This record gives sequence, structure tokens and C-alpha cells, in this order.
Amino acid sequence: MVSNCNDSGAGSLRQAVTFDAVGDTITFALNCPTITLTNGVIDITKNLTITGPGASALAISGNNASGIFNISNGAVVSLSGLTLENGNGSGNPNGNGGAIDVGDGSTGTLTVSHSTFSGNTGADFGGAIDTGDDSGTGTLSVVDDTFSANSSFVGGALSNGIGSGSTVHVSISDSTFSANTAADGGAITNGGGAPGQTATLVVSDSTFSGNSAQGYDGGAIDNADHGDGTLTVNSSTFTGNSATDGGAIDNNDNGGTGTASLSADILAANTTGECFGVFTDGGYNISDDSSCGLGSTSLQHSTTIAGSLGTLADNGGPTQTIALKAGSPALGFIPAGTVNLCPTTDQRGVTTPAGQPCSVGSVQRSTATTPAISNLPGSGTVGGSFTPTVSTTGDGATSVTSNSAGTCSVSGGTVTYLAAGTCSLTAHVGIGTDYYAATGSPQTFTVAAPAPPPAPATHGYDLVGSDGGVFVFGGGFYGSLPGLGVHVKNIKGIVPTSTDNGYFLVGSDGGVFAFNAPFANSLPGIGVHVNNIVGIVPTLDDQGYFLVGSDGGVFSFNAPFANSLPGMGIHVNNIVGIAATSDDQGYWLVGSDGKVYAFGDAHSFGNAPAGAVGITVTHDGGGYWVVGANGAVTAFGDAVKYGDLPGLGVKVSNIVGIVVSPDSHGYNLFGSDGGVFSFGDAQNQGSLPGLGVHVNNVVGAVPT
Repeated sequence: MVSNCNDSGAGSLRQAVTFDAVGDTITFALNCPTITLTNGVIDITKNLTITGPGASALAISGNNASGIFNISNGAVVSLSGLTLENGNGSGNPNGNGGAIDVGDGSTGTLTVSHSTFSGNTGADFGGAIDTGDDSGTGTLSVVDDTFSANSSFVGGALSNGIGSGSTVHVSISDSTFSANTAADGGAITNGGGAPGQTATLVVSDSTFSGNSAQGYDGGAIDNADHGDGTLTVNSSTFTGNSATDGGAIDNNDNGGTGTASLSADILAANTTGECFGVFTDGGYNISDDSSCGLGSTSLQHSTTIAGSLGTLADNGGPTQTIALKAGSPALGFIPAGTVNLCPTTDQRGVTTPAGQPCSVGSVQRSTATTPAISNLPGSGTVGGSFTPTVSTTGDGATSVTSNSAGTCSVSGGTVTYLAAGTCSLTAHVGIGTDYYAATGSPQTFTVAAPAPPPAPATHGYDLVGSDGGVFVFGGGFYGSLPGLGVHVKNIKGIVPTSTDNGYFLVGSDGGVFAFNAPFANSLPGIGVHVNNIVGIVPTLDDQGYFLVGSDGGVFSFNAPFANSLPGMGIHVNNIVGIAATSDDQGYWLVGSDGKVYAFGDAHSFGNAPAGAVGITVTHDGGGYWVVGANGAVTAFGDAVKYGDLPGLGVKVSNIVGIVVSPDSHGYNLFGSDGGVFSFGDAQNQGSLPGLGVHVNNVVGAVPT
């Protein structure tokens, strides 16, 4: 435990390194921000872990007089959570590694993470860290670190394996190198000085910005200059770096024999030129010139990549990064599923979703938070709707889809309730500039059937004959054609007013007779001459009505026309009835073959068997009944079958109509002889045979 900021004595860092046992972990409990070394570099010759409180909480300074740590004698060291600043390699035994010298002429292994190296100077090699020079053997792992404003003659921040006989393996991930300077390798030099070394450097998910090789090679990285070196760079961003050769990366200069591979990297706005030397293109790189010799899957001479890069900034994660602006060619440039080129996480630690295109460079889009509908209703009613609001961090287009198309649909951003049941919706957000697409979990609510309109206050019915005679059972009598002295034999139907205090009769010629009801005109009245009208249905306000012919032609008087069979190019001559929706915005026609045609907002729920003579609808418009001449009843939608004549063993062939009860829980069937058959809660108020009246010309009935 380090308990003070002294450079020596009890509780000091130097004493802990010297006297702690092999394999110990050194931690800090301090009230001071900086430990300043006054007694030279601290030698580490045994395995240790040094865990600081965080780079922003504690700095170790070389006081611009010496290096900070010298790792040798095969020591394996792990260091994290510290800032190492103002180290000076001239105070080290070999003059290298401004902050840390690893295996210089010896052997050493260092893992450094979540730390910052700033303002360090190497007299010869490695402004911040020198690894394995002078025939040494060194292993260095750099993770989530920042190297800023370090300098040296070779390798402004890092120098690896300089000199014959050196063996060095360096890996760098999720780190940022900025404003480092050197004569060769503004940020990093890997291998060189003389042939005969093994220097391997792998860089991934890292950022190089504003580094400079002042006068020589490799503004960010100089590989195998005068020597040997193997360089692999993946998913990294290089911009604003400068050098005489290879503004971003120099390879094999001055007779070197190294190799360099680039994959999914951005190289833009570096001077002079992005690359110098020969490079292997691993695919999907983007450069603003052709100096790297990129292949067909990469993009060279991009005129937009430089302008699409942000500045070095805090974009989340432990290190500063350079984000991609909207419209950047790097966004989603790598196809989904491209093996080994889409990183699991980017430099910030943001996960790259599987199965989606990924971006070039060190910064991917973020993953949107799971989208959700924030204004989901608790319940709804058939016919209603709402416009969903999707909440998410994603900046792509949001949308909502229905998982229960029969209950609710989504069109134009509006959810419409179609039928009673459970409505299940899923929210989505697409790929945006900064965020990947995401899909939410299904969200549900209940859609209820609408409350039926108040049932008419009636329990009776009126029958009408082909001569216009009206027979009243439990209702009001408002007149008849014989009573007016009108003699016809072509009446085809009767319908009540909405208040049941009047009715309309219609003839086969389209003549309309209104009894205590508003007359809106007729076919003869407008000069139309036909003889095929089979039915009539009024509007809700009684100010208009629809007439239908046997050919499916519909004539509307003060009523909204929703089309007809001839208007649809359908040619029949068997239509026997019409029924309207509860809002007058649609209607159903039924043919003698049982086929039902829906118009406007009417929904077709199915067809009946052949032999149909009439149709009637439930009060909520959610279903209908079709009756045949034999008294067979077929129910559709929310209509319920309460029985029929074949079910009772009654054999007839003269049924002419069906009338639903006030609450839609029953119906009456009517025969041409005036016979009445009641089912469900429909009330039987009598019949013509029951009165001893013998006719065979009843053509319709209405509730009263």
C-alpha cells in the first residue's frame, strides 16, 4: 500500500516496489495528486501489479530529470489507473523510455491499461515507453491508454525493438496517440536501426491524431526503417499526422524488410501522403489518396472522408476519439457478416451488433437503446386509432409494426383498431448516423368491440305486400298505398325511419313512397326508368336512402355513394337485398347465390349458401345474417345464429326477409304468406295466418 507521495521511505511507492513480495499488488491510499521522483528511475526486477486510483486521480512525475520505471530481469508487470508524466529517458541506464523502459538489453513484460502518458521525453528511443531495444526481449500490451505530447528522437510515444538481435511483441488496442513528436515515427517506431531484429506490432481500434515525424518518416508509425518489423493495423483512424514520407505510416524505408497490413482503417488529411512503402490491403480501408496501394474492396481518393471526420473529443469511453459525421463514407462501409473486420467493440467499448454493416475506423455507431412505444394506450375500441411515439436513443428513422394484423393495422404512422382482441405492436429504429438499428419487444393492449348503439324502443313489426298494403303487429300504422287509393303490384320492400315513427316503401321501378318520413326523390322522379329495384335502406338521419337493383346497381338519394357492381365491372342479375353500415359510409349487397359484396367501410365476413333472399346486420355493424327462401340462416362476423327453420324441421320455400331484434340477440323470419317465425329474444307479435288473413304477396317487413 502506498500511503504518501514521498519518493522514499515508509509508505512510498519506491519502497513498495523494492520490498513487496513477488506477485504482490501495489495500491494507493493518498490525499495528494502527484508523486514526484527525486531519486531517479524506479527499477522493477520482479513480477508486480501496480493499480492506481485512476489516471485523473494520481500522476507519477519523473520531474523532467529521470525515467519513472525500468523493467528488467524478466519481470512481468501490470500497471493501470495512473498518469505518468514528465519522465526523461536521459536519466535511465540506456537513455531510452522517457516514462518506462521495458527489457532494454534485458527481458521484461508490461501490460499497461487505463493510463495516460503525457510530456515524457526519451533521449534516444521511446518518448513514453521503450521496449526491447539493444538486443533486449520485451513484450508490451497497451489497452485503453492515452499518449499525448511525448517526444524522442525515434518513436515519439513508443519505440519497439530498435537494434539487431532485439525480440519484441507489442499489441495496442483502444488507445489514442496525439501530439507526439520524433524525428522518425511521430507516435511509434517498430523495428529498425539495423537488420536482424524481430519486432511485431499489432494495432487495433485506436486513434492517431496530430503526431509528427519532424524531418523524417512515419508521422504516426514508422515500421522497419533500416531494419525488420511486422505491422498489422485494424479498425483504426489516422488523421492530422505529418512526416516527410508517410504522413500516417511509413514502411520499409531506407532498405528495411518489414511487412505492413491495413484492414478497415481510415487514413485522411495526413501530410505528406498517407503511406510510404508497400502495404498489404486486408480490405475495406478508406484513404484520400492512392499512396497505400489499396485494393478493390477499399476506397481510395475519397474526396469526402477528411471532411466527414470530427475533432479529437470525448465521445464516450476511457479515451478521446474522432467520431464520424453524418454522410461519412466510412459509415456502414463494411458489409454485414464480413469475417474478422467488424470488431466486437469499438475503441470506446461500444458493442457492434451482429448482422449489421459496420464502419471503418476506430469508432462505430452506438447501439440504440431498445425502442419502445411511450404512449401505448391501456385499451382501445374497434374503429379507434392512435399515433405511436417511439422512445429511443437511436437517431435513425423510427417505425412501428403490427404483430396482430387482424386486430390492428399500422399505416402512415397511425395504428387503427380493426377488431376486438389483443393488439401487439413492435417498435423499431433504423440505422442512423451515430446509432445502429434496434428492435423492441412486443407491446400489447386490448381492443374492445364498440358499445352497440341504443336499440330502437320497439318490439313489433310491420309487413308489406306487393300492393303496398301494410299490416301492423305491435307497432304504429302510418298509412298504405291502398289506403291512398294507389293501386300497384310492384312493391319490393319496406324500411323504417330511425325513430320508428314512419317508413318508406319502394317499387321495382324505383318509386319511393314515404309515410311520415322525408321524401328524398325517386328514380321516376329523376327520369330513370328501370324495373329491377329489389331493396331500399335509409340513412341514419332519415334524410336519404339507397336503392339497389337486381344487377347490383346502387342509386343514392342524399346518401354517400360507395360504388356498385356495374361500377366495378361485375355483371350479375341476382341481387336480392341491401344493408347499410352503422355510419352510412358503406353497405352490403347479397345475391341469390349467397355471395356478399361489401362497399365503403363495410367488411365482408363471408358468403352464404345459394338460395338467399335477404340480409340484415348487427347493430354495431360487426356482422350480418343471410336468410334463404327455405328459412336457413347463416351468421357472419359477430352475428350469432339463434336457430332457423331447417333446424326446427320446418320445410318451407317462401321466406322473403329477416328482421333483427333491438339488441341483436334474435331475429324474426317472414314468409310471403305473412307467417312469422321468431328466434332468440325476438318477440312474436302475431302473423297474417294467425289472424285468418290469407295472402301470398308479402314482400318485406320492418321492426317497429
